[in-house]
Formats: sequence, structure tokens, C-alpha cells
Amino acid sequence: MLRTLCAALLALAAPGHAQVPDELAYADLNAGWRDGHTHVAGLTIRLAPGWKTYWRVPGEAGIPPVFNWSGSSNVAAVRVHF
Repeated sequence: MLRTLCAALLALAAPGHAQVPDELAYADLNAGWRDGHTHVAGLTIRLAPGWKTYWRVPGEAGIPPVFNWSGSSNVAAVRVHF
């Protein structure tokens, strides 16, 4: 009887799901200028209220931004300036 009751209660338990907003961040690529073969551009990141990002010094628990250009066929090198 106790097993049946426990099984029934477990069947009624709903799984927990994290609620993640759909729009946490917006990223805009800002056109810059071209000097010979060098192209300068800017990136603007707007975060939802209460969210944070870390840039130069992420600290012990933060994660710095990572940019992956490996899929690009026309980028030879990238230098990130903050």
C-alpha cells in the first residue's frame, strides 16, 4: 500500500524547469572604417536588466567574452580592444 501511494505521488510530481527569458542579450555590429587592409568595427552588447558580462578582468568566477572567427574565410587576424 505504501509503495502504491509513493508511486502515485511521484507520478504527480512535475519536473522543474529553469525559466530563461528569450531575450537576454542583443549584439550589434557597428560599422567602422577601413585603413588599407585593416577594418575597424565595434560591437555593442545590450543585456536584459539584472544580467552582467565581464570584459577585461572577469575575476575568479566570471568568464571573459570569447570571439570565434574560425568560420570566416576572409579574416586573417583579430585584435580585441576594450
